[in-house]
Amino acid sequence: MHERISSHAVLRYMERVMRLPVQEWIGDDDTLPENLKVLRCCQRARLSLHDICNEILHPAVKLVMDSGFANCKVRLDRITYVVKDGHLITVMRENPMKPRRRPREVEMD
Repeated sequence: MHERISSHAVLRYMERVMRLPVQEWIGDDDTLPENLKVLRCCQRARLSLHDICNEILHPAVKLVMDSGFANCKVRLDRITYVVKDGHLITVMRENPMKPRRRPREVEMD
């Protein structure tokens, strides 16, 4: 796996962005390490881990990871990539039913 993408981020990407039945494939085995969960899901989806990591590493995400920011979120197409200390730690999808918070309007005289 790409050394700066956590197993957790890969699982969440497969589940939340690719919409694969990750939890169904993993089952209730809480003792299974996350890296093995990733391999199991890749096998079930018939996808290579390398290809998934390449898909996750959008140029904007890679730029933030390489820039050395301590904590940063990259939002692209309603998907949020959470980067901490140069590592992608999780991926979230925005709820399309939840309205986006609008910036405050400032009146100038």
